[in-house]
Amino acid sequence: MSGQNNVEQNNNQNDAQNENTVYAYECVNNTYYVGSTRNFDERTQTHLQNKASEWTKLNPIQRLIYKDQGTLEQELIVTLKLMKEVGIERVRGANFVKLQLSEEEIQIIKNMISHLNNECFICNQQGHLSKFCPKKRTIKQQNANIKQQQQVNHQNNQQNTYQQKQTKKPIVCNKCQKIGHYANQCFVKQNQNKDQYHYRNDNDNIECYKCKGEGHYADECPTKFYDKYDKYTCYTCNGKGHCSPECPNNW
Repeated sequence: MSGQNNVEQNNNQNDAQNENTVYAYECVNNTYYVGSTRNFDERTQTHLQNKASEWTKLNPIQRLIYKDQGTLEQELIVTLKLMKEVGIERVRGANFVKLQLSEEEIQIIKNMISHLNNECFICNQQGHLSKFCPKKRTIKQQNANIKQQQQVNHQNNQQNTYQQKQTKKPIVCNKCQKIGHYANQCFVKQNQNKDQYHYRNDNDNIECYKCKGEGHYADECPTKFYDKYDKYTCYTCNGKGHCSPECPNNW
């Protein structure tokens, strides 16, 4: 008899070891994430640190809506029921955690959902959605801890950013000795004597297509002011480019 009890006890222990904590989080952007873990608190921390999954990195968790002991099969069932309730594209979990699901995966999900009953995934009763479940297992303390940890993470990020700014060494240009850029980004160039520097004009390499000169665009070309005279013909000398009052023959 004692041997039978030991076998049953071992079986119960094995079943307990095979069970994970199945959880579901409501995330930002009206999205949801379903997962399972052996260490719920540690897993929650990785979600809060944006290290757990690409989905919760893109859509940070906000509050816990489901938590229970269960197997990987239970994780899949919760995922599918939540997808059925709010839409496939708003939920990730179980085998379907990629940011972009393929058409084949979506069709597989639809086929699996079609075989589900209409039971609430929280209480396994029919007649209501999970968000209206009278036995909703939203653990207030868990959500309070999540909110507190989010505030701590935000403060730590601000502190780290401040410390990085304080300890960051200024960039000094080896060419002009000014702070804020490297030598290959320097806006100065040597003159022909190479004994001093002068600031480079951004227009130095610009070539005017009108006069082929450098340092200006065509609309700034000095020769454009004479273009209007090109069509004029002097009635004194019949030359082009000037009017009679400006004709050299009158000088």
